[in-house]
Amino acid sequence: MEFVREKQEELLQDVVDLVEDDWNEIVIDLEIDDIDGERVMSPDSYSVLDGEEAEFSLSIKVTDKFEQLKDLSQGGGWKTCHLVIKESGDFEYTYSYENTPRLDKLRAR
Repeated sequence: MEFVREKQEELLQDVVDLVEDDWNEIVIDLEIDDIDGERVMSPDSYSVLDGEEAEFSLSIKVTDKFEQLKDLSQGGGWKTCHLVIKESGDFEYTYSYENTPRLDKLRAR
């Protein structure tokens, strides 16, 4: 478990480094699942400053680290990771094991 916590903290710094503008909060909602034998991701990432959202793209380094976190989880079971980083340094990872709404649209095709 300690190793997972270390990986989560490494990922935090990499995410913060991606956001060039000032921010009060960073939010990432990443869906990841296997579709037709391939691992597919659908990230939604933005920063918030005084209530205004600004989208940003995740780097390959960051998406690779999210994949590593998924692989480290028990059974690799989560399908969505919701990460919120506050300006104060507080952060919260929330994992969902349910279906992935954005990726489910790909399955329907």
